[in-house]
Amino acid sequence: MTKTYLLTLTCILFFSSLLYAAEEPFVVIDSIKGKAEVQRAGQYKWVLVSRNGKLYNNDIIRILDNSMARLKWQNGSIMYVNTHSQIQINLHKDTANNIFTNYATVFFGAIYFIVKKTLPREVFAREETKVYTPTAILAIRGTAFSVDVNKKNGETLVNIINGTILVKNILKNQSMFISAGYKTVISMNTDPLVPAALLDSDINLMKAWIPPNDIVEQMAQQLQKAKSDYATLTGKLEEKISVVPLVNNSVYKGAWNISENIAAMLAENITLSSRVKCSVVRPDQAEIDPILLGMKEKSRFVITGEIRRFEIIQRAEITAAADKYSEHSIAAICLVIQLIDIEAKTQLYKNEFCQEVSGKNIEGNNWKYIGKLPFDLKDQAFASSILGKALNQAFEQSTAGLSRYLGIDVPNEPAQKK
Repeated sequence: MTKTYLLTLTCILFFSSLLYAAEEPFVVIDSIKGKAEVQRAGQYKWVLVSRNGKLYNNDIIRILDNSMARLKWQNGSIMYVNTHSQIQINLHKDTANNIFTNYATVFFGAIYFIVKKTLPREVFAREETKVYTPTAILAIRGTAFSVDVNKKNGETLVNIINGTILVKNILKNQSMFISAGYKTVISMNTDPLVPAALLDSDINLMKAWIPPNDIVEQMAQQLQKAKSDYATLTGKLEEKISVVPLVNNSVYKGAWNISENIAAMLAENITLSSRVKCSVVRPDQAEIDPILLGMKEKSRFVITGEIRRFEIIQRAEITAAADKYSEHSIAAICLVIQLIDIEAKTQLYKNEFCQEVSGKNIEGNNWKYIGKLPFDLKDQAFASSILGKALNQAFEQSTAGLSRYLGIDVPNEPAQKK
């Protein structure tokens, strides 16, 4: 009986390991011209790689003299890597939070990335795609662009062919949306957020190492999208705000739909406090470009964000002399709010708003009781709970933060936590 049990357990563990290996994300070397080497995660040795080779999390690939490689992601995204370039692949599948990350770090050299848009959230995990360089972080939403990193000083040149990218200067901690047809430079000592027009000479330099047809195809897609955008813009943007359901990155997995409910509460709070109409808009795709969404809705602003904390925790305290012992419950709320100006295509404001409210460790202050209440600040029982109070304070704080951009009247602006 014992031998049978051990054999069964061994088989389960063996097949489980095979299943885990099969699910490990990877990038395929779709084609290669010349030679490239890879340094596997945690190793020092460089080994030659060939076509159809796979790159896994934290693998580093470098392209040798007079060579070039084309990499293919599992979601269909394509990256061309130019000669004398070195990049690291960062892939992670967070099944608990339904997040799939596709990151690439360009140490030096040039890449051209064609990023596919994600499928609807109900069909596929929410994807995050970013490119890191020594000076910049590029957050991507279905687009085509090139990145060229200077090996000596880390200066980063970004040319955008299709779509929109959120460019962040790491050192200055400043961000801005840059759209197709523009380029920008991010360096250690200069402010990068002054985009310049992309010239024909810039395109010709890219075509020297990127298949011209791939660039032409992306430019055609952008031209078609630009026509649609123009038709939307000429319909005039209205003085209204679209709020996208917040991404739930908290530990809460209960029955409440906090992503939509908190967005709706925020929209109602802004509407009551300002002269601007504010409503929740549910995008058709996960990670949809907020600028395109705003133009579609003819909104002047779009608010996006995430829920980082939404929890009730129990904490015990005892004095140094061990003569007093107490237990209490703490409701913790933490929201990240981002305001985007659709007409200027600029991120106007981004901040984190966190509040904690504590109470006695009694039945009325735990999840078993509060979790059964209606998730509604108009409900007296919920509003007076420690969770309702923390949530209301976070709304007041975020509304005050948005006040100077939206004409919100806040008589006594609460102090923000630093």
